[in-house]
Amino acid sequence: MCGFLLGIKEEDKSIEGASVSVLGVISGILASLCVALYAIFTKRVLPLVGDNIWRLQFYNNLNAVVLLSVAVVLAERHSLYNFEHWHQLYFWFLMLVAGLFGIAIGYVTSLQIQVNPITYPSPPCLNSNQYIYIYIYIFHARYLHNDIFR
Repeated sequence: MCGFLLGIKEEDKSIEGASVSVLGVISGILASLCVALYAIFTKRVLPLVGDNIWRLQFYNNLNAVVLLSVAVVLAERHSLYNFEHWHQLYFWFLMLVAGLFGIAIGYVTSLQIQVNPITYPSPPCLNSNQYIYIYIYIFHARYLHNDIFR
């Protein structure tokens, strides 16, 4: 969490037009806390599924599909109704690729936690920072949806 607080001070200076808000800082701290709790709970639950990472990933993904589908339908039903790219093969290809990467990341994450839950939070934090910088570099900090579906 200290690294997060240190990073936001520098990020405010490095990206033109960026500003640091109290809500953003609280959200970042809570996200860091959730990463640590995820490692603890995953290590605690692994024996309940016979130390089988694939079974744990199945249950995690099943829960995510059910809970997030309900949340998205309830909160975004107007956006879903007006979304014009449902019929595009490119959209479904991107959704498939994102899903496969999600499964791969979940498996590797669980494998890291199974080996050593103490050092688990380091690689995901580094990866998320890399993704942000790659996104800013490639898309010049523009909104990704507008770049993909033009």
